Amino acid sequence: MLILNPEIVRFESHAWDDVAAIAIDRAAKRLVEDHGDEGPFAAFADVPEQTVTIRVQRRLGGAGDDTDDPALGASGQLTLYTARAGADASRRRITITCVVTAIRCDLPAAGRPATKTITFIAQSEGASDPVTVADAALTD
Repeated sequence: MLILNPEIVRFESHAWDDVAAIAIDRAAKRLVEDHGDEGPFAAFADVPEQTVTIRVQRRLGGAGDDTDDPALGASGQLTLYTARAGADASRRRITITCVVTAIRCDLPAAGRPATKTITFIAQSEGASDPVTVADAALTD
Protein backbone atom coordinates (compact mmCIF):
# COMPACT_ATOMS: atom_id res chain seq x y z
CA MET A 1 0.00 0.00 0.00
CA LEU A 2 1.36 3.43 -0.90
CA ILE A 3 -0.11 6.62 0.54
CA LEU A 4 1.12 9.88 -0.98
CA ASN A 5 0.88 13.15 0.97
CA PRO A 6 -1.36 11.97 3.82
CA GLU A 7 -3.25 14.77 5.58
CA ILE A 8 -2.39 13.89 9.18
CA VAL A 9 0.17 11.43 10.58
CA ARG A 10 0.57 10.71 14.29
CA PHE A 11 2.65 8.26 16.30
CA GLU A 12 1.83 8.51 19.99
CA SER A 13 2.84 12.09 21.02
CA HIS A 14 4.50 12.86 17.66
CA ALA A 15 2.50 14.66 14.97
CA TRP A 16 4.01 15.11 11.52
CA ASP A 17 2.62 17.45 8.87
CA ASP A 18 5.60 17.07 6.51
CA VAL A 19 5.02 13.46 5.40
CA ALA A 20 5.60 12.91 1.68
CA ALA A 21 4.73 9.21 1.53
CA ILE A 22 3.96 6.13 3.57
CA ALA A 23 4.66 2.63 2.28
CA ILE A 24 3.10 -0.41 3.93
CA ASP A 25 4.84 -3.59 2.77
CA ARG A 26 3.96 -7.20 3.54
CA ALA A 27 6.45 -10.06 3.27
CA ALA A 28 6.35 -13.76 4.06
CA LYS A 29 8.24 -14.51 7.26
CA ARG A 30 7.57 -18.22 6.85
CA LEU A 31 6.57 -19.77 3.54
CA VAL A 32 5.13 -23.25 3.09
CA GLU A 33 5.50 -24.56 -0.43
CA ASP A 34 4.83 -28.04 -1.75
CA HIS A 35 5.55 -29.47 -5.18
CA GLY A 36 3.63 -32.37 -6.61
CA ASP A 37 4.74 -35.00 -9.07
CA GLU A 38 2.78 -33.38 -11.90
CA GLY A 39 5.31 -30.73 -12.90
CA PRO A 40 7.95 -28.20 -11.83
CA PHE A 41 5.59 -25.64 -10.27
CA ALA A 42 4.26 -25.40 -6.75
CA ALA A 43 1.06 -27.35 -6.21
CA PHE A 44 0.44 -25.67 -2.84
CA ALA A 45 1.70 -22.48 -1.20
CA ASP A 46 0.78 -20.76 2.06
CA VAL A 47 2.10 -17.91 4.19
CA PRO A 48 1.39 -18.83 7.83
CA GLU A 49 3.56 -15.98 9.17
CA GLN A 50 4.16 -12.54 7.70
CA THR A 51 5.85 -9.27 8.56
CA VAL A 52 4.24 -5.88 7.91
CA THR A 53 6.78 -3.07 7.54
CA ILE A 54 5.79 0.59 7.46
CA ARG A 55 8.04 3.36 6.13
CA VAL A 56 7.11 6.98 6.83
CA GLN A 57 9.08 9.40 4.64
CA ARG A 58 9.19 12.99 5.84
CA ARG A 59 10.46 16.08 3.98
CA LEU A 60 13.09 17.95 5.97
CA GLY A 61 14.00 21.58 5.65
CA GLY A 62 12.91 24.96 6.85
CA ALA A 63 14.26 26.99 9.71
CA GLY A 64 13.68 24.64 12.65
CA ASP A 65 15.66 21.74 14.01
CA ASP A 66 14.31 18.24 13.52
CA THR A 67 15.01 16.64 16.90
CA ASP A 68 11.62 15.23 17.88
CA ASP A 69 12.06 11.61 16.84
CA PRO A 70 10.51 8.63 18.58
CA ALA A 71 13.02 6.33 20.28
CA LEU A 72 14.08 3.07 18.66
CA GLY A 73 11.97 0.33 20.20
CA ALA A 74 9.12 2.72 21.04
CA SER A 75 5.78 1.06 20.49
CA GLY A 76 2.40 2.65 20.00
CA GLN A 77 -0.30 3.41 17.51
CA LEU A 78 0.47 5.00 14.14
CA THR A 79 -2.60 6.83 12.82
CA LEU A 80 -2.91 8.50 9.45
CA TYR A 81 -5.68 10.13 7.49
CA THR A 82 -5.88 10.27 3.73
CA ALA A 83 -8.43 11.43 1.17
CA ARG A 84 -8.60 12.01 -2.56
CA ALA A 85 -8.18 15.69 -3.41
CA GLY A 86 -9.19 16.73 0.11
CA ALA A 87 -12.70 15.34 -0.27
CA ASP A 88 -14.29 14.28 3.00
CA ALA A 89 -16.44 11.66 1.23
CA SER A 90 -13.48 9.36 0.51
CA ARG A 91 -11.54 10.10 3.71
CA ARG A 92 -9.94 7.06 5.37
CA ARG A 93 -8.28 6.52 8.75
CA ILE A 94 -5.53 3.90 8.87
CA THR A 95 -4.35 2.70 12.28
CA ILE A 96 -1.46 0.36 12.97
CA THR A 97 -0.01 -0.79 16.29
CA CYS A 98 3.73 -0.89 15.66
CA VAL A 99 7.27 -0.46 16.98
CA VAL A 100 10.04 1.85 15.67
CA THR A 101 12.89 -0.18 14.16
CA ALA A 102 14.96 2.43 12.26
CA ILE A 103 15.34 6.15 11.63
CA ARG A 104 17.36 7.25 8.61
CA CYS A 105 18.19 10.72 7.28
CA ASP A 106 19.13 11.24 3.64
CA LEU A 107 20.96 14.46 2.87
CA PRO A 108 19.86 16.65 -0.05
CA ALA A 109 21.41 15.84 -3.42
CA ALA A 110 20.83 16.83 -7.05
CA GLY A 111 17.91 19.13 -6.35
CA ARG A 112 16.18 16.72 -4.01
CA PRO A 113 15.26 17.79 -0.48
CA ALA A 114 16.61 16.14 2.64
CA THR A 115 14.33 13.37 3.89
CA LYS A 116 13.92 11.31 7.01
CA THR A 117 12.52 7.78 6.89
CA ILE A 118 11.11 6.21 10.04
CA THR A 119 10.62 2.45 9.79
CA PHE A 120 8.14 0.46 11.88
CA ILE A 121 7.14 -3.19 12.21
CA ALA A 122 3.45 -3.83 12.84
CA GLN A 123 2.34 -5.87 15.84
CA SER A 124 -0.85 -7.84 16.34
CA GLU A 125 -2.44 -10.02 18.97
CA GLY A 126 -3.41 -13.34 17.46
CA ALA A 127 -4.36 -13.61 13.80
CA SER A 128 -5.97 -10.18 13.33
CA ASP A 129 -4.54 -7.91 10.64
CA PRO A 130 -2.48 -5.15 12.30
CA VAL A 131 -3.48 -2.63 9.59
CA THR A 132 -7.01 -1.26 10.05
CA VAL A 133 -8.60 0.90 7.37
CA ALA A 134 -11.88 2.66 8.19
CA ASP A 135 -14.02 5.50 6.86
CA ALA A 136 -13.36 8.75 8.71
CA ALA A 137 -15.01 12.15 8.86
CA LEU A 138 -13.16 15.42 9.33
CA THR A 139 -14.36 15.47 12.93
CA ASP A 140 -12.34 12.30 13.80
